[in-house]
Amino acid sequence: MKYNILVADEQTQMRHLLGAIFTQQGYNVKTAKSGKEALETIYDNEFDILVLNHELPVINGIQLINWLEENEINTPIVMMGSILEATEQRTNRFPAVKSVLNKPFKVQDLTDSVKSVIQ
Repeated sequence: MKYNILVADEQTQMRHLLGAIFTQQGYNVKTAKSGKEALETIYDNEFDILVLNHELPVINGIQLINWLEENEINTPIVMMGSILEATEQRTNRFPAVKSVLNKPFKVQDLTDSVKSVIQ
């Protein structure tokens, strides 16, 4: 079974890199460059996991998670952020957030987090 994953990050290189890595690992991958685009993509698709950057433009990662929670969308989330403690503090109240990674991170740490959430 192929899992569906959304990668949302404002950095083009990060989106392309993570998209390529997850595709190579057998995932169906969609990407979004903003929180608004991520919302639209989530609205139109079903995902098994979301990989979100905390600092997304237009609608940030926390606002996006709030919207998901309010609309009872409980897709597991791996959150990325540049300030680990702040990201963890802001996301620890959301049960859908399963893992928080500090940027920069090792790709292996991210892929391990995704695998552990899906399995």
